[in-house]
Order: sequence, then structure tokens, then C-alpha cells
Amino acid sequence: MIWLPELEVYSAKIDEKTGHPAIRFVSKSLCHATVGADVVTLCLHACAYCYTKQLTRLKWEGESALPTATGLYEDLPRVLDKLFSENPVKYPFRYGVFGNVSPPYEFTSRLFSECLRVHLKHEYPAIIFSKVPLHYYVADELLKLAERNLLFVSVTITSFDHELVRFFEPRAPSPEDRAKFIEWCEDHGIPWSVRISPMYQGRVDSAEGIRSILSRLPRGHVIVEYLRVEYYKFTDPKRAVEVGITREEAERLVKVFERRGVKPWDEIKMGFKGWFTAPAKYALERMLEIRDEVNRLGFSFAMCGHYTKFKIQDYRDCCTGRHDWYMKFSAFWKPERAKDKRFVEFFTDRLPRTPLRLFRDRNTCLITEKTVEELKRTL
Repeated sequence: MIWLPELEVYSAKIDEKTGHPAIRFVSKSLCHATVGADVVTLCLHACAYCYTKQLTRLKWEGESALPTATGLYEDLPRVLDKLFSENPVKYPFRYGVFGNVSPPYEFTSRLFSECLRVHLKHEYPAIIFSKVPLHYYVADELLKLAERNLLFVSVTITSFDHELVRFFEPRAPSPEDRAKFIEWCEDHGIPWSVRISPMYQGRVDSAEGIRSILSRLPRGHVIVEYLRVEYYKFTDPKRAVEVGITREEAERLVKVFERRGVKPWDEIKMGFKGWFTAPAKYALERMLEIRDEVNRLGFSFAMCGHYTKFKIQDYRDCCTGRHDWYMKFSAFWKPERAKDKRFVEFFTDRLPRTPLRLFRDRNTCLITEKTVEELKRTL
């Protein structure tokens, strides 16, 4: 790991009434993995593709201006203790919603360790999305959670091409270190998946590109998600700061990706915001080819979707595949046991609209209920 002494951390408090911004109940109708938390205000991996806060801090014309400071939500363990005490619904709680355990690791991993110990106290399940080899930092906590069947890990690997990795993920751990973390999870009986997210169209989205990643890993479950560059900009009244990027800024970032062979692109608009991503017909055709290759290599497949037209996967739980990990805790999903109204809303309104509830079979599009072949004719 690389020591980066120029990075700074400071203490950030959580608004206990709303949980904002550390604890999140993200309102996405397609995703069931949206109840979770971040331990930092800003992830310092400085990945160029970051979908949220990072884009407001980077300049991608000429030399990049990387952020050097982040805030630790140091009262997060106490807030989690209260949240889990008052809401014994045991819906798997996700880490890595919009951020990650990031540099400087000696600070962020210590706080993350405290959070995991709260999970142990309440026997509350955790699912961790990360590009960090966490066994270097919180191995004891991970093993104890796994012993109680309270842990699932999803590791992000975008490429083993070091040219791409160095540019697009300048401070993130190497893909080799992430692969070692997956091997460690496999060796210790910790259920895991690998996320090729984002997937670079034109560089990784082929049978050969997928093989270059999966051939280095044990057999398991793989989730793929195309790169997208979102644009929106507004002033957050709570913090009195501008959030997001403009369409023109997003276009400039797209050109940076294009210069490195990441293309084609299309634009999807939704009200005051939108994003650039791979065209829908192109994406569907490539996803089906990739799924065939993933299955041939002995992995199960899921598409992590932001598209409004289709979402295809092998199992109803796109995050964990055959482990069906979320549904293991469904006996606890009783809104009447939840004191927090966000849990009630999530169970009664959002969760029923996700593939976790709507899944029928792997050849049915989950959004339109058309078969794959019908969908291919309409795009």
C-alpha cells in the first residue's frame, strides 16, 4: 500500500434526525442495496469515474487536482448503535454507498472497525462494497461477522490494465491486492462477489476483456455495470454548497475517457439531470455476450442497472447471486418493528419494486417484462 502523508482528516458530525449525509436510504427503484452508510465525507481514492461528490473536486483538463482532505463521521458507531437498537428489522446494511474506506487508511479503517463491532453487538448483517483489501486492516472483525453468517463482501475490480488503473483510479489499491482479498475471503469461507464497475465500453466489455479479469479469480458471482458520467447541479440548502457537475463539465470528462478508447456513448436525460453512458442497444448486445462468457467461465452473472429499459441477471439477488444473501434475513423485514420511518417506507414502497421481488427468470427483462429476444427487436 502507498503511504500518502499529505492527506488530512477532520471530524464530521452526523445529523441524527435525518442521518444525512452518512446514513442513506437511496431512492432508486431498481436497487435493493441502498440502505447503508459511508464512514467519510469524501473518498480520497480520487477515481475519475466517481458518480457523486468526487467530480466536484477534480479538474480533468491538464493536470488533475486531487482532493487532499476528508471528514470522518466519528460518531457513526454511536448512531448505528441507536439505529440498530430501535429498528431490529435486520435488513443488510451496506458500506460503500457513495464512498469507501479510503486513504489515510489508519484513520478510516479504525472507524470502520468500530462500526463492524456495532454489527457484532446487535448481530446485524453487513454487506461491504469496496476496492480495498480490508483483510489488511479489519480481518478480525470480518472473520467474526462471517462466523455468525452476518457478512457478505463485494470487491470492485475494473481492469488489470495498469495504464487504465493508474489514470482512472490514481489512489486506489492495485487490482492484484483486490484479487488477493477475494482469495482471502474464499479461503476463509466469506461469501463474496466481484464487481466490474464501472465497465469501460470499448476497452473491457468483450469476452477477452472479461476473461482478463475473471481468469485471475476463484469462481463466484460477477456484477457488471457500464461506466456513466452523471450531470446535475444544485445548491444544497443544508450545507449551502453547490453539488454535482454541469452537462458541459460532464461532456469534458467524457472526452477524457474517449481519448483512452472508452466509447461509444449516448445521453440519457431525466428532468434536470442526466448521464452519458453506453447506448442501450449496444449495451444489451454486449451484456448478453458477456453473460455467456461469464457463465462459460463458471461464474454467475448480474447486470447492475441504471438503464430505464432493461435489467437482466441469473438470480433474483443481483448483489450476491446464488447466495441469495438478502433474502436470508427476510423473516425480520417487518415494517411494524421499525421505529425509523425510512425503514417503513423502504419495506412498503421501494423494496417491492426491485428485482429482488420482481425476478422471474434469467431470460426475462425485469423492467418491461419482455423476453430478451423481444427487447432486442425494440431497441
